[in-house]
Amino acid sequence: MKIGFFDSGVGGLFALKKFMSYDVECVYFADTAHMPYGNKTYEQLLDRCTFIVSQLLKHDVACIVIPCNTAIITLPELQKQFPLVRFIQAVDYTLEQAVSCAPKKIAVMATQAVTDSGLYAKKIEELGYECVSIACPQLATFVEKNDELGMSADVETYSAQIALDQQIDVLILGCTHYARVKNALQTKLPTVHIVESDDHVDLVSKELQPGTARIQFIISGDEQEFLEMVDTLL
Repeated sequence: MKIGFFDSGVGGLFALKKFMSYDVECVYFADTAHMPYGNKTYEQLLDRCTFIVSQLLKHDVACIVIPCNTAIITLPELQKQFPLVRFIQAVDYTLEQAVSCAPKKIAVMATQAVTDSGLYAKKIEELGYECVSIACPQLATFVEKNDELGMSADVETYSAQIALDQQIDVLILGCTHYARVKNALQTKLPTVHIVESDDHVDLVSKELQPGTARIQFIISGDEQEFLEMVDTLL
C-alpha cells in the first residue's frame, strides 16, 4: 500500500513515525518553503493544499493522510476538487479520545488559523463540553526550527494559562508539531490528560501488514535542514 502524507513541515513526522512498523510505502510532502501554515489566509492554504494533493496523486498513492490540523480547514473544498481521493484526518478520532475521559472542560492548543476556524471548538461544544481555545502563533515555528528557548518559553506561558483554570482536565494538542513539547507540558500539568492529534495509523492499521516502512520525502524548502530534523524525530 502506498500512502501520501503532507504537512507544513516536521509536525507530520509524529504521525508518520507510527507507520514505521508496517509494510507500507509513504510519500511525505513537507511544505517547509511555506511554513508556518497557521498565519495563512484560507485562500493561501487552499492554494497550497490543492497543489500538494495534485503532486501526491502523481505518485499513485492509495490515500492521503493530512496530519496538519491547519490544512484540515480546507478539507471540505479538497473533497469537492478531488472526489475520488480518500483523505484521512484524525480530528474526530482525537475528539473521541478526549471525551472518553468524561472531562469537565477541554482546552485546545492550536495555531491561530485552527483557533479562528473553530475546527475543534465547534465540535466540542456540539458534544456538550466546554472548550477553552488557546492560539499559539509561534509554537509550531519554534518546533520546526528546533528552537529550545522558544519552545520552553511557550510551554511556560501556555501551561500557566491552563493551570489557572482548575476545571480543565483534558488538553488537545491541535497541531502535530506540538507533540514535540508534550512531555514538557505534561510535567507542568500532571493532572491534565493530554491528547495528541497524530494517531492516523489507528484509522488504517487494519489494512496494513507488519513490516518496515519505505519513505520518500518531497521537500519544498531547505532539504538539508529538514532531513536533519528527520534524523532527530524519526
